[in-house]
Amino acid sequence: MADEIEPVPEIELALLLGDIEETTFAAEGTLAHEISENELRYRLKLIDKEAYHGTKLKLKAHELFSLDMLEPVEDYVNFVLEQVAEARTNSTGALILIEEKVSLEAYIPEGFGTGDFIALSAGVLYVTDLKFGMGVRVSAVDNDQLKIYGLGAYDKYSVLHEIHTIRLTVVQPRLDAVSTWDISSEDLLEWAENFVKPQAKIAFSGRGELVPGDWCRFCDAKVLCPALKDEMLRLADEDFAPDSVELGDTDVHSLHFEDVMEIYLLADRVKSYLNAVEEHIYNSALGGKKWPGLKLVAGRGRRSIPEAEKAMDALRKKSVPEILYKQTKLRGLTELQKGLGKKNMEAFLGPFITYNAGKPTLVDESDRRPALSRGDDFDDDFDLLG
Repeated sequence: MADEIEPVPEIELALLLGDIEETTFAAEGTLAHEISENELRYRLKLIDKEAYHGTKLKLKAHELFSLDMLEPVEDYVNFVLEQVAEARTNSTGALILIEEKVSLEAYIPEGFGTGDFIALSAGVLYVTDLKFGMGVRVSAVDNDQLKIYGLGAYDKYSVLHEIHTIRLTVVQPRLDAVSTWDISSEDLLEWAENFVKPQAKIAFSGRGELVPGDWCRFCDAKVLCPALKDEMLRLADEDFAPDSVELGDTDVHSLHFEDVMEIYLLADRVKSYLNAVEEHIYNSALGGKKWPGLKLVAGRGRRSIPEAEKAMDALRKKSVPEILYKQTKLRGLTELQKGLGKKNMEAFLGPFITYNAGKPTLVDESDRRPALSRGDDFDDDFDLLG
């Protein structure tokens, strides 16, 4: 059993309260799942045409929706329909479920999961997971996440149907990748009793060891994890300074092939962590937290003329050459100022110019710009850690 350690309250709080914002990638994946669900429910005649088109219109209005999403979604939908056809061929009474929530509480306290596609036919339990990202290929072979989903589905439906095989599949349509792996119900239950249940008990009680790895890219609490911080500092100290490179040696050819590959393979993990840390510090600063050595300053603003027609009329009345507002479009503000001069620019166009303040920027405290106070152009709607 792992050595007992103190719980990390900040990490637990972040996970419980959901204070760490969902990334754009995660939001895009959620949207892809919703589009897939709507398509499958309609094609499997689980919803009528009116409900299908109503949902479709709402999903297409989503800010992250793009036509580029439709082809990979269609690939996933077609794959699932092939599995449905296989299941129904093997059994006329096949159970077909889309986005089905399953409980994991028999093994994981307060645990639950959602199966993107679950089917049961002739003793075979299908559990298929859509992963819409383009970053990392995922194998279904001995995949703990899929096995846990399979465990929840088995626990829910084995009381009514005999299940001897759990068929786990990962579909990554944007990577043109499909991985499938079978595990017997006996092996799955043995793994659940001997590994999942004891590990879940340790984790839920706040004990256990924090172990950083590739899985950290998906963790909402990575910014607050002391183990990941230590791992990143170690990587920066050791792995980004290969032994084969002499201090001060600037010859790129002195880097061994293995050294370059080692750094390249670490890049995603390091960038993911650094981006998360940067976002956390910036958002916390917006929320009022003071970070030693850092301050928020006003970002670079941008001028614009929203009512161009009125501005052009004003220039015509001043007999300004039309070259500055040729046809129906004003020249850019920089060109206008060069043509009019700074004084005339203010006199002629001042009432028409608006100034949009730039987004606050976090800089080193040595920066000459004055620091913003809590009341300076801050958005009070932020719900941030810190």
